Amino acid sequence: MYFCVLVDPAHHHTMTRTLTFILILALGSLASTCEQEVSLTLHQPEERMVVLCNFTPNQPFEVVVSRSQDLLSDQSTSYVRDAEVRVFDEYNALLANLSQYVESENPDVAPYYTNTSFMPQVGQPYTLKIRAKGLEQVQATDAIPVPVPLQQIEITSFQLQPSDLEGIQRFQIRLQLKLHDPPGRNNYYHLNLYQEVKSFRTTAERDTLWGPSQLVQVGIASSSLEAGVLSALDNGLLFSDHQLDGQLVNIELDADFFLAVPSSAKSTFTFGDVYVELRSTSEAYYLYHSTLSRQRKSANTPFSEPVVIYNNIEQGVGNFSGYSTFIGKVTPPPQ
Repeated sequence: MYFCVLVDPAHHHTMTRTLTFILILALGSLASTCEQEVSLTLHQPEERMVVLCNFTPNQPFEVVVSRSQDLLSDQSTSYVRDAEVRVFDEYNALLANLSQYVESENPDVAPYYTNTSFMPQVGQPYTLKIRAKGLEQVQATDAIPVPVPLQQIEITSFQLQPSDLEGIQRFQIRLQLKLHDPPGRNNYYHLNLYQEVKSFRTTAERDTLWGPSQLVQVGIASSSLEAGVLSALDNGLLFSDHQLDGQLVNIELDADFFLAVPSSAKSTFTFGDVYVELRSTSEAYYLYHSTLSRQRKSANTPFSEPVVIYNNIEQGVGNFSGYSTFIGKVTPPPQ
């Protein structure tokens, strides 16, 4: 491969600065009255289990289990490696033990519990129960909603844009999408975009040798949905059918992606299809990802209102939620 993709890595664990700000004010007050020594004791919250799992049809559960940490801690995440992780149905009948513990050599991939012989299905409520030594047992229940298809995908603009960095090319895409929201129920969505990139080179004999294709995630910069939330995890778009129930929803998107092409490269690239992934999500999925994204956005504004991240783990912290996927594609105009 003769080019690389610039990716902004996403991190699932964030640190709020509210407590830090309070401490700064408190210490400033103490400095102004130095006639006597004052000891400041912080309450240490009880350690709780942290659980993260977003599940989808015909893919094994992947459940990340860790321990909560102090807000000001700079230690790495403490994963729980001896937990009992089980999945039950709505009648409390055991469906699966997630006893396989998977660790990756990639430090950005968290270890998780799974069972590759058990796959969740659409519409089935699942209850996750986890217990581990020294931590209170936790549980959560959620289901995978029926997928909603896109009615139309159209590229209205695909352009190379100026870039201030040498060897970096920026491409801007504008799309128009339509979906018919199912009436009579609350629907939640998560939209992501991917660009297929194909590399090739020409030999001295003028033969074309193709390299492997790859999908580049395209970041959504803005949308026509006033209530849409830009996702901080994957640069996608989160939205619901609040005030849109049963309507034909028109969505206009501005998005872009970057490619780094070394000047010494003897290959070039061309573009394949743009893939549009529309996730139909549960309410728990939407609330967790939207509040997490809002918190990350407000973290850079010290005087903004604090955002509480949604939690559906009973006696613990985190998110257990389902989603289903519709994938459509459209071919961009010749470049």
